[in-house]
Amino acid sequence: PYPPGPAIAALADVEHVILVGSKAPVGFFAYPGVPSKHYPETAQAQILARLEQDAEAALAALADELGCPSSATISSGERPAAPTGLPSSSAFGQMLAAVMPEDSIIVDEAISFAYAFYDASHHAYQLQLNQQLQIMLCYVLNNVSK
Repeated sequence: PYPPGPAIAALADVEHVILVGSKAPVGFFAYPGVPSKHYPETAQAQILARLEQDAEAALAALADELGCPSSATISSGERPAAPTGLPSSSAFGQMLAAVMPEDSIIVDEAISFAYAFYDASHHAYQLQLNQQLQIMLCYVLNNVSK
């Protein structure tokens, strides 16, 4: 999650942070009284591959060492239903996830809305916004006037 509170809660039990081609993660800064590092102080950062190293090769070697299968099938579950009630960030995210066609592409540049969409879209297809925008706008416009 992006907001500090939910991010800190989600990472509260983390004991190891495995770094693969990256530096240790930090959250958004400048929240008064909130640490910029959202995982626990007791968690150990382990480096699998440094920035200048081949991250893909390091992950492949780890998968091989652990005996992982070369591919996995992941079920996305049931598509969310269209929301009812007044518009909100969560309802808009749910509506977007409900109408997304298969094989669509999502570009997320949102800082204030994306969290609501991710929760709803976990079981959804991906997006072709130009085909579905009317449905979403219709939902919002029909519910704002109520």
